[in-house]
Amino acid sequence: MFQKKVLMTFLLISFLIISNFTVGGKSTTLDKNKLEKSTNTIYVDDDGGEDYTKIQDAIDNASIGSTIFVYNGNYTEKLKINKTLILVGENHIKTNIRGEGTFEICANNVNVSNFAIDNSKGMIVNSSSIGNTIFKNIFNLQHSYFSLNLKQSSNNHIHNNSFLGSYGSVFLDNTNNNYIYDNKINGIRYGINLEKSCNNVIYNNRFDGAIQGLNIKSESCRNIVYKNEIYGFPFESNSFCLKISESSNENEIFQNEIRLNIKGIVIESNSKNNKIHNNNFINCLIKATFNKAPLNSWKGNYWGRARILPKIIYGRGGITGLLPLINIDWRPSMEPNDT
Repeated sequence: MFQKKVLMTFLLISFLIISNFTVGGKSTTLDKNKLEKSTNTIYVDDDGGEDYTKIQDAIDNASIGSTIFVYNGNYTEKLKINKTLILVGENHIKTNIRGEGTFEICANNVNVSNFAIDNSKGMIVNSSSIGNTIFKNIFNLQHSYFSLNLKQSSNNHIHNNSFLGSYGSVFLDNTNNNYIYDNKINGIRYGINLEKSCNNVIYNNRFDGAIQGLNIKSESCRNIVYKNEIYGFPFESNSFCLKISESSNENEIFQNEIRLNIKGIVIESNSKNNKIHNNNFINCLIKATFNKAPLNSWKGNYWGRARILPKIIYGRGGITGLLPLINIDWRPSMEPNDT
């Protein structure tokens, strides 16, 4: 048993030291100094023989800054993390968190990684919680909830997760300054939703088969969306790859692959000063359109084929939303943009 703990401690520290990532040129690293503050790793194994058999018991008895290592197994629990700590599973396929409740984070600087999460109400990062990192997990929720909810929380990093088979993947509710990147979103009705959420960066995610891929609404402003691959579900009339609506202004959408849906990009409801440039629109029935939102710019997009003339984007406006209007991409790309 002693040899097992020594081996797992060595593997855990090695894993955490190399788990660094860079966003916008700024590197965030779980460095050696941070790890040394927690001298004891707490071990959880549902088969027994370790410190605890329940993850919540380990959390309740952990000190601030502790590391909790969870061995492979099935953990049917409703979890609440209310202190800064590192929670890491042995394997992101075989370390399963299941249950009827939520997985709630309400502390700062929490790290959760390497779990398969299929509890019924997903994970919630609450308003009292900032600066968390959620990475290398598999969310597989078979119900009508979003897998990961950020509510009035900020400065979180959500990356390298897989979201499968649920109602929605990530929901940002009045949540600012977060980074969402390198995630895979497969077979989900609603991909990433933003409501009253600003200054977030969403990049290098892969959407496959989402009916409504990325939805920016309800005064969500100044978000940056780039280098995402958004493959839609072209079999429902209300499906789209990306929508900006309800007075969501000054968002920048660029170098995305917009592919295979009824509608590519839709802008609605008094949303203005959004910049849509250098994207690729491929195999969408309606590549782009707008309604009551004529004051946005389109530039350098690839519209499915080489174009010499400007590309006209048809939309409607006026009080009733029935007046025909146009926007123009004056210099469309002659070939696919680098995404």
